[in-house]
Amino acid sequence: MEKTFNIANIKIRVNTNFDFAITDRYSGFIYEGEDYDINYDFMLINDFIKLNMKPIFESVEYKIYEDNEKIYREFYNGSEVNACLIISKKDTTNYKCYVYPVYTKYKLSAMHLFDLMALEYAMMRKDTFILHSSFICENNKAILFSASSQTGKSTQASLWNKYKQSKIINGDRSFLNKINGKWVAHGSPYAGSSKIYVNESYELGCIILLKQAKQNKVYIQSIKEKYKFLLKEITINYWDIDFYNKIIDLLIDLLNSVDIYTLQCLPNEGAVDVLAEKLKEGDYEKL
Repeated sequence: MEKTFNIANIKIRVNTNFDFAITDRYSGFIYEGEDYDINYDFMLINDFIKLNMKPIFESVEYKIYEDNEKIYREFYNGSEVNACLIISKKDTTNYKCYVYPVYTKYKLSAMHLFDLMALEYAMMRKDTFILHSSFICENNKAILFSASSQTGKSTQASLWNKYKQSKIINGDRSFLNKINGKWVAHGSPYAGSSKIYVNESYELGCIILLKQAKQNKVYIQSIKEKYKFLLKEITINYWDIDFYNKIIDLLIDLLNSVDIYTLQCLPNEGAVDVLAEKLKEGDYEKL
């Protein structure tokens, strides 16, 4: 089975030797053209890939192994190995993932395959990264609300939708990259509990760093504080120094190119009003 998905203006082709379902979450990202930027081959096999080396990184969900030419990511569900993704250090286009029968006992969908892609790694190699944020479109530009979980990203996006009729593009994860010299925010199928995943892209107008407080206030932090805040909200493979350095370069460019404000806020209309007033000073005259 073969399908191509367009995410962040990057075309991702998926080839499998088994069938998988396309749920609503991914159907809006299907690309009908024949060209692609990244290719994933998924192969269902019966025998496990034997890795005769020690992992360089371990988590509950996966282990990372490395040799001179390749990186291997083994995915786990408890003690069971579900799959092994193989990443070439030189080939930035083609990826191969071996899927084991223990994983295919579930009815596989595009979501299951994307869970095995380590997509943040492939995207980083295309100068693109994932920011933990709720994404709205206002005045034909992207406003991103970024913060850790349970801080109010989706709430602030919903308030802008209610009081300003802003369109919500995504409730949890945005992809960012530069197109024609300008930073652009892209909707993604990673939407968390919001279940909002619109495949639309807009020039990035500003990023709002959220902090819960007892009053609504907007201000600008130092570049050091903005850097520390955003670094925590970007999906990073900290075990890979090249990945980390690339993200740092992209983040520094972003900090020097895009307006970034901090919003101390309550979950009410006043938070919308105080931010809208601040944005009038920039390129948001229609607010």
